[in-house]
Amino acid sequence: MSAKIKVDVENSPTTKSAVSSGDFAEELTCLLCSELFKDPVMVECGHNFCRNCIDKAWNGQESFTCPDCKEVITDKRYTTNRALANLVKKTVGTTAAPAKPTEKPKPAENCPEHDERLKLYCKDDGTLSCVICRDSLKHASHNFLPILDAVGVYRTELSAIVAPLEEALKVTEQLTSQQSEKVEQHKNNVSKFREHIVSEFDKLRSFLKEREEKLLDQLQEQGESLLKEMEANVVKMQENQDNIKETITMANERMNDTDSIFFLTGIKSFIEKCQDEQQDVMVSGNTLLSKDLCQGTFKGPIQYSVWNQMKSFIQPCEKLVWIVGHSYVNWAARLAAKHSDGLLLGLPKEKCTVKWFGREDLQWKQLHRFINEIAEGSAPPDVIVVHAGGNDLGRLKSLQLITDIWVELGIWLARWPEVVVMWSCIVPRRRWRYAESMQAIERCRKKVNKAAGDFVLARGGAVIKYDNLIDYRCEEHFHTDESLSNIGLDIFNNALQEALKKWWNTQR
Repeated sequence: MSAKIKVDVENSPTTKSAVSSGDFAEELTCLLCSELFKDPVMVECGHNFCRNCIDKAWNGQESFTCPDCKEVITDKRYTTNRALANLVKKTVGTTAAPAKPTEKPKPAENCPEHDERLKLYCKDDGTLSCVICRDSLKHASHNFLPILDAVGVYRTELSAIVAPLEEALKVTEQLTSQQSEKVEQHKNNVSKFREHIVSEFDKLRSFLKEREEKLLDQLQEQGESLLKEMEANVVKMQENQDNIKETITMANERMNDTDSIFFLTGIKSFIEKCQDEQQDVMVSGNTLLSKDLCQGTFKGPIQYSVWNQMKSFIQPCEKLVWIVGHSYVNWAARLAAKHSDGLLLGLPKEKCTVKWFGREDLQWKQLHRFINEIAEGSAPPDVIVVHAGGNDLGRLKSLQLITDIWVELGIWLARWPEVVVMWSCIVPRRRWRYAESMQAIERCRKKVNKAAGDFVLARGGAVIKYDNLIDYRCEEHFHTDESLSNIGLDIFNNALQEALKKWWNTQR
């Protein structure tokens, strides 16, 4: 009764009719198990059997014959019959009742290569192994754990991932709620500002009609733009929230799996995926956007605002630049001060003010208070150049430092929405206070620069790179006490000047 079927039978009209009606089921039945074929294979004589059935039939035999026609088979070989498999699927699909959810297939407990009991887990390859695998050349010098020990190790890793994810979920839920409130508040502000603008322009309508219409259009554009950003952030937070829930669910299911073999199958790649999701959650998607309309433009005395804008055509407004950071900023300022107007870094004296704020051994956690001290009693800056973070390399993990940088820069942008933030890249040093190895600290430095640079670029800022200060072994540029030489400081100042000139050209 085994079916001997040609490959093109699947496409014949007769076959489709038979499959759809269920009459062909008898021809799709394995002779050995009397059930529909499961993973059908064809032997040399052309007859078909379930792969598992023919393996059992031939197991332990020295010579092989076809169970159907009894023809002698020269070799224990067969080929997968995909056409027959497709026909079986179609038959089952048209005749069988909706399938019930199946239980998870139980992984093989024996090594597929040596047929020995799987008792070990290879940490290097992330695979289950037997004792023969352990002693083979394929796993030479690899590290192995007993299965139960490996389960404990990786279950602990998963647990460590889930805990911060759950905390992140709580934060995200709270921020999502706050963001929704911000959206509603923003909509109300747009309406209130519109009423104020119309009321003020009634006093000037006779000779400032054109200016009124222009300002209303500007409000509409800015209001819709900011609203779009905040609403998009709500969607992003909700997506992030869903991703966290999904990852937690997957990790909890895996942790609660009592089958050691199934638990360890692919566990390394699964944990890496969870870790990637954890990192994404920790460093992105939880930024609360508080987008406020420019009160100076829309809410203040419109008559004064228009007059002040007209006055600016006669006397350009002065721009304020802050350069903030650790000792490098102090040293660079001292060197720049030796040249006439050197502290201005090429910016026009009558139109710009450049202020340098350097603090020795400044760490990133101290920067928030430092900025507040600078801002007290000062006008808001138009540009902030920040050169900090170098004193934290090796002391903080790169992910923690990146997160701290993003939070602080985000605070500045929320406090001064019009400010341009320039990230002054952390430069190499010949000696790092907290470095375990130069290779590791260099990787961390590049990673932090990339993350901080991408953050400010995405928000209209700029990145200042020091391409001539990349070789920390250059004695001409670097001293052994973590400082830059005068030549190095000249390179540092030239890069600052070039970046500020590019910004100034956009103001004209």
